[in-house]
Amino acid sequence: MPNSSSKPSLSLWQRFKLRPFVIRYTHWEFLPSWIANIPHVFIFIWYAIRARSLFWFSATNPAIYTGGMIGESKDEIHQITPQAYMPINITVKDNMSFEQLLAQIAAHNLTFPLIVKPDKGGRGIGVQKIHHQADLEAYHRRFVGLIYHVQELIDLPVEAGVMFYRYPDGSKQGILSVTLKDFLTVVGDGVSTLEELVNSNFRAVLVRDEMKKKHTNAWKSVIPAGQKLEIEPIGNHCKGTAFVSAQELISEEMVAGFAHITNQIDGFYFGRYDLRCPSLEDLKAGRNIKILEINGVGADPAHIYDSRVSIWNKYKTVSRQWQIMFEIARYNHKMHKVPYMSLAEWRRHNRETDEFHKKHGL
Repeated sequence: MPNSSSKPSLSLWQRFKLRPFVIRYTHWEFLPSWIANIPHVFIFIWYAIRARSLFWFSATNPAIYTGGMIGESKDEIHQITPQAYMPINITVKDNMSFEQLLAQIAAHNLTFPLIVKPDKGGRGIGVQKIHHQADLEAYHRRFVGLIYHVQELIDLPVEAGVMFYRYPDGSKQGILSVTLKDFLTVVGDGVSTLEELVNSNFRAVLVRDEMKKKHTNAWKSVIPAGQKLEIEPIGNHCKGTAFVSAQELISEEMVAGFAHITNQIDGFYFGRYDLRCPSLEDLKAGRNIKILEINGVGADPAHIYDSRVSIWNKYKTVSRQWQIMFEIARYNHKMHKVPYMSLAEWRRHNRETDEFHKKHGL
């Protein structure tokens, strides 16, 4: 047994700073969205007045329901995405039996581990890395009768988010945000258990209950000194992933590479590609990438969650984001007669989303 007296101890002040409530209200990246976005309420109202609609953003991406703000279907997005950039994906629907799903997995030569995710939902809700057939069967039972996706695990070294835009009239295109992802990891010291390492990590402690459930067998085990343990394989901020600004990678070559991809997707003008690729050189050229997801107007320019980015630049970037979205939406509405979503539609999809999450414990 390790000598508990040799374990590093935290001061009262350190323990206070590691309280989830303190973390959420002293780090901008963890602030509740209703607080972080207060300055943008006035910008949103101004655009709503100009558009004569609270839901002007829904016309930004005609190919994606609500423009990608809420209720969009991953299956519908997969249908419009060039398949050369997509992982192998099986859409489970129409009450597909588990035996039929296994047959589809075999037909596509897929092997575990696999990624599973609900057809509707964001911010990593319901996304899991599945290692065994029994775990997949449990997930299948949980979502029986509903649409979800079984996706090839793309294990390329670089995971990034690239927010790209293009104007429908061809007048402008560019990259607003480039973000690299640093997955939630703890490093053993030879005396602390996984539980203690999680409790002393300001990112991990925010998802402590989820980590305890996910790592039940190792929770009380001491992690060897120097061993790095990735405890969350899903690259979402709300799951502990650190977002690292990579704005310095933006170049004409990169814009051209992502323009080539985006120009193949009719009706998609603004959004964020979540992707993996072999190297930063491939990312800068927009080549050899695999698109894990395409997110529409509901996506954030994720680099703003890097603590090195100033508050001024965070708000400046989001203001620019909304300006671009509005200009695209207004053009689509006026020139292509793309309708704005109605209040009734918005309420219906909010209600359906809430009911879905409650029913499946998401």
